[in-house]
Amino acid sequence: MPGKKVAYDPIRYVQLGQFRVAFEKTTLDDVLRGIGTGKIAHRGDASESNYWLCYTASQPHSYRLWINSSGEMGGPQHSVTDFAAEPMKADALKSDECPELPKQFQRASLNGKIWLTTSGREIERALGKPASIESDWRRFYFEKSFTRKSSTAGAAPEEWTVSSWLYTKSVNGKLALLAAGVITSN
Repeated sequence: MPGKKVAYDPIRYVQLGQFRVAFEKTTLDDVLRGIGTGKIAHRGDASESNYWLCYTASQPHSYRLWINSSGEMGGPQHSVTDFAAEPMKADALKSDECPELPKQFQRASLNGKIWLTTSGREIERALGKPASIESDWRRFYFEKSFTRKSSTAGAAPEEWTVSSWLYTKSVNGKLALLAAGVITSN
C-alpha cells in the first residue's frame, strides 16, 4: 500500500466470544471446529485462490462476518489471513451460505478493542492516527522487516516482512465496514 505507515502493528487477532482467531496461526478448519458450524467456501486457483467462512450474527448487533484464507499466503492448511465485517439489517441476515454464529461467539472484537460499534475517534484512541484518511475511509498499515541468522552454517540470514492492515469505512459517523489482515512474506 502506498503512503505512510503507522509505527505499531494495528492487529493480530479477532475475538469471537472466548474463541480467538489469530491471523496466520488459526486455520479455517480450527475456526470451523471451534465454532461448530459453517462451511468452507472456495473460489479461484493458485495466487487467485480464496477460501472463506461466512457467518451472521444478530446479538448484540446484527452483522455479517467473513473469515478468509487468501491465495497462497494462507498455505495448504488455509491459515486465516484476513477478515471483513459489516453491519446488516436483521431481515437481510438469513443466508444458507452464512449461518448464524452460536450466541456465545457473537460478541466480537478486533484485538479486544474495536468492532463495528466503535467510533472513528475511539479507534484512533486505541490505535493512534491512521496512515491515511480519504473521505469515509481510515487506513492503518504496518510493515516491519526482520532478519535472523540462519540455523544452517554458511547460509544467508533468514529475512521476512510482516505486513498488517486495518481499513474502516464510516457512513454517517458509524462504521459500515471493518476489514483487517496480516501477511508474512520472505
